[in-house]
Amino acid sequence: MQATTLVERGRDEAMRGRVVRLGWLTATPDFLAAVPREAFSMAIRTHQHADAVEGEPFQTRHSYEGTVFLMRTNADRSRTEFRLDGEP
Repeated sequence: MQATTLVERGRDEAMRGRVVRLGWLTATPDFLAAVPREAFSMAIRTHQHADAVEGEPFQTRHSYEGTVFLMRTNADRSRTEFRLDGEP
């Protein structure tokens, strides 16, 4: 069995178009109060594997026990924002 490094795995996933760079992660205080770390982590993994068009912003919708929240990554992939649905 041949071992692969994290760099090799990351490169392989990126070549398959499966991982999207998220940049800086920012969240609103209300989001942090409402969504536990475990749900936040699962949403990050899902968002990172979304079908995203290069050079365009993209957004995914998630929920935790009835609380709906959005993750939005800007077009240049330098920042991803986390906020509750309905927050400005």
